[in-house]
Amino acid sequence: MIHKGRAQSLPFPGGGTITKIIYPDTVNSVKLFIGMGEAEPGTSPHRWHRHIRDILGQGEIVYPDDFEEFYYIIKGHGKMQWKTEDGKVHEEPVAEGDAIYLPIQAVEHQILNTGDEKMSVLYGGTPPSRWINK
Repeated sequence: MIHKGRAQSLPFPGGGTITKIIYPDTVNSVKLFIGMGEAEPGTSPHRWHRHIRDILGQGEIVYPDDFEEFYYIIKGHGKMQWKTEDGKVHEEPVAEGDAIYLPIQAVEHQILNTGDEKMSVLYGGTPPSRWINK
């Protein structure tokens, strides 16, 4: 069976927007999610986060223990930033065509648009996180 759904665009803390394309709540996926993040210069499509729990306003994102994710830079450039356990921030330049893999139990991270145009990032992974309303 094939499921057709509608993408859902959401503003996200960090100044960017995410568009949920393939998610449990858009096409009834079970083990896969794919979306597009966009960020204007100086902002992030997401924000600093770790794949455990992320509290956002009226709810919380809960990540499965075996959560894996990827980013693929479609347009623009910026910096992939991450923090080590001692809180030190590290960064690596990223640009169109770069792929970033975030393994199970990835450290706290974000991607930041340091360019002068909108950055577009395809992201996805498995299994999907869950949203819990508070």
